[in-house]
Amino acid sequence: MLGGICKLIVDICELPYYTCFVIRSFRHKGLKDLFLKGRSAKVRQDLQRRCLRRLDALDAAGALNELNI
Repeated sequence: MLGGICKLIVDICELPYYTCFVIRSFRHKGLKDLFLKGRSAKVRQDLQRRCLRRLDALDAAGALNELNI
């Protein structure tokens, strides 16, 4: 019984972590397309892989200090 209560408390405490997004919006329509679809005609082809890596890092981060490499 106690294990179930502890798990419930941990789940409640970590709920904001699961629903917090670093990327909230995009100014550049090409970057938005690249992030959502994996490709975009509005972003140069030679930059798309680098942009995707950085967008993925932003999306995976729970807080901005996690991006300090």
